[in-house]
Amino acid sequence: MSMRRSPWLAVAVLVACVSCRGGNAAPARPLIVLIGDSTTAGYGGQDGYVVAAKTPLAFLLAHLPETSRWRHAEVVNLGIPNTTSREWAEASLRCRSAPPEMGADVQPGFRLAARACPSGAPLAGEVPAFVGRPIDLALVVLGTNDPYRDPAATPEQTVANLRTIATRLAPARVLIASPFWTTHPGRAKFVEALAERLASNGLLTGPDFARIHLPLDGSQVHLTYGGFVAGGALWLDTLRDLR
Repeated sequence: MSMRRSPWLAVAVLVACVSCRGGNAAPARPLIVLIGDSTTAGYGGQDGYVVAAKTPLAFLLAHLPETSRWRHAEVVNLGIPNTTSREWAEASLRCRSAPPEMGADVQPGFRLAARACPSGAPLAGEVPAFVGRPIDLALVVLGTNDPYRDPAATPEQTVANLRTIATRLAPARVLIASPFWTTHPGRAKFVEALAERLASNGLLTGPDFARIHLPLDGSQVHLTYGGFVAGGALWLDTLRDLR
């Protein structure tokens, strides 16, 4: 006597085959986001400030060892010019009206700022939903605008802001570098003091840019193009052995 085959058995076999195929799919590339101000967003030069369409780190990762988890990572530059650590940690600037629509070709940092602008939400708090996928690593360089935009700012407060930023980005792993070296008279002493406090508090987990004299443009704040590339390359020393 022949047995009738249940149509549900065929469906179950098909689902099992699809699941099997999915298990062999290539895993998603690790995601690295860059958090910072204009010194992260771009570079300076004779023709003025330039927002970088692509961050050098995205290309430099190919020089990591083949065994490195980060060799094929995706890098998203969320640097927003003129921002302070407080705007990333506590409250961003509120828009008077809804920002205009921005296309996908607009630098991601500007689109992040437009997202936070209507409510004045802290920029770091908007990052996870903005990128829309788990963040594996966040590289943070902030602080040079704190004394320039807020005369009452202190290095201690900036350290507290950076702790808050790391909390808002959780569960992403967060590495914090000191701000880039500057000869600007309104920023230099603050940046030096901030670098010392980051180190003494055990928060300096990225390059100590404040003590590395990368070339600056005429603003005394922004790196030249060569300095901008070198800044990306210095992250490789941190990422090389990072699991």
